[in-house]
Amino acid sequence: MPGVIVALCAGLPARIALPIAPGVSTAIIVVAAIAADAVGMGWNLWPVAIITIVCAAGCWWMRRIVSRVVDAGAIASRVPRRQASSSTRTTPRRGWWLAGGLLGVFLTGWHMIAQIGRPDNFAQSFDNMFHLNAVRWILDHSNGSSLTMSMTRGDGPTSFYPLAWHDVISLALKTANSADVAAGTNAMVLVISSVVWVLGGGVIASKQHSRSAGV
Repeated sequence: MPGVIVALCAGLPARIALPIAPGVSTAIIVVAAIAADAVGMGWNLWPVAIITIVCAAGCWWMRRIVSRVVDAGAIASRVPRRQASSSTRTTPRRGWWLAGGLLGVFLTGWHMIAQIGRPDNFAQSFDNMFHLNAVRWILDHSNGSSLTMSMTRGDGPTSFYPLAWHDVISLALKTANSADVAAGTNAMVLVISSVVWVLGGGVIASKQHSRSAGV
């Protein structure tokens, strides 16, 4: 994902880069959609790839500048003390965290699949109808910019509407060469609830456990 690439170029460890990747990726996709409309590009993977490369290069460049500015001797003098204090903490093995995460993904995914039923099912509510049509509008107009959303305004002036959710779904559908908006939305719901939410919750729990173990 774009977020993983940018986070790793920024020097973050994998255990941090992976949990924040969905949020960083979403931000990149939103910016790419706005930039694509501003320069007259269609909505596809190319704008996302360009913004990802720019952000990754910028993070890598800033990382090199910071590493030269920061006093390496001061950092090195603190490392042994941190390692010594962390080694005295009792933390569960990574295998237990991994097993717990996989179990959470399985249980949450199983529950969501049971709730959704068929991939092309959709909730018949007013709010859901709007969001499904917003994804269709982006696909039909090849425009995912949050600054020029005009689906409900007809010939009137465009207005701002946050399209992060819709941009991700429409981009996934375009990549898969599919136009099934309902199935794409259900896939997004499944991934967010069973993977992103569980992964983020696991990271928060591990950090809280580490703090409590050191008290």
